[in-house]
Amino acid sequence: MKTFRDLILWLPKLLLTFFWHLIKGFLQTVLLVTIIIVGLIYYANHSDSVLANKISTVTEQVVQLFDSLTQK
Repeated sequence: MKTFRDLILWLPKLLLTFFWHLIKGFLQTVLLVTIIIVGLIYYANHSDSVLANKISTVTEQVVQLFDSLTQK
């Protein structure tokens, strides 16, 4: 009986595990990218180097792009 139950629940358990790993990996990737972006913006706002100036310029361009996309 236990073998039959395990056989029936094998595919749903496999699919649930697959989707859980997919969602977990996506969330970890989003978190990592967010941390990197916040770190770069912090660096750009607190430094006077050429790289910081370029990051500030790109940040301003992205903000302007989002502003133009969200205006109706």
